[in-house]
This record gives sequence, C-alpha cells and structure tokens, in this order.
Amino acid sequence: MSENIQRFLRLCGLAELVFTSEASWEFKYDRIFDLWNKDIRPILLSLNDDLDWCDPDSTYEADIKAFMEALSAKKQSYLLAYTDSAPNVRYSVNIEYNGQTIATIVAKQTGDLFSVEKITTVKESEVQHSRLIDKIINAMSESFDEKM
Repeated sequence: MSENIQRFLRLCGLAELVFTSEASWEFKYDRIFDLWNKDIRPILLSLNDDLDWCDPDSTYEADIKAFMEALSAKKQSYLLAYTDSAPNVRYSVNIEYNGQTIATIVAKQTGDLFSVEKITTVKESEVQHSRLIDKIINAMSESFDEKM
C-alpha cells in the first residue's frame, strides 16, 4: 500500500474521531472541513481521485453527515483489498490526568495501519471537550507526519 493511501486512511480516521465525538455540530463541521481542505483532498488528488457528495446545504449536522457518508465509502474502497489479507487488532486506551480517566480512545490496527475509531471524554464542558479533541488531532497529525 502506498504512503499516500496510508496517509489518506489515517486522516479519515481523524475525521471519524471528530465526527463521533461529543462536540457540537459546528465544531465538527469546522474541524472536518479543515482536514478535508488542507490534508485529505490534496492526497486524494495526488492519487488521481476525488470525492463527490451531495451537500444538503442546510445545517452543520446534515452537511457533515452527508460528507462523512461519502468519505466513509471512499475509505472503504481503499481498504477493501488491503484488509482482506491483514489481521485486525482492537485497542482501548484510557487517558488519565491526576489519577482520573479523562478520555478513552478505541482504535483498530490492520497490518501496519492504525486508525482511531472512537473517543469518549469525561465532559466537564463543551469548550474543554473541544480543546481535548483539538489536542488529540494535532498530536496524531504530527505523529503521522513523522512516520511518513
């Protein structure tokens, strides 16, 4: 599997992490379309590919759900050949701060591909939750860049 395909799949994982978070739909919309414009779409274009979706242009929730449905289908098309032969391993990691669990991350590893499936936080406020998601996205993006 090419490095660009691996990077695309990892970035889809980041978008899915934001999408499944407890953040507001506006926050999800902003972060996911930022990932799309800056990172995901350029990689697809480098693979001579692109993403088509029907944008309902109504609410943050409707718009991001339509986009994520199309992105998920595109991700599955790239994963199909790769995951048929590679074993899957699931992980669940608790993030602790001052002795208390503040978040749980569920991830899957397929061969050498590692993707985050879900993050659940102990939500004190939406602002704190959004900041935590941003920090995780930044840390994971930096980690992906170092590995590529």
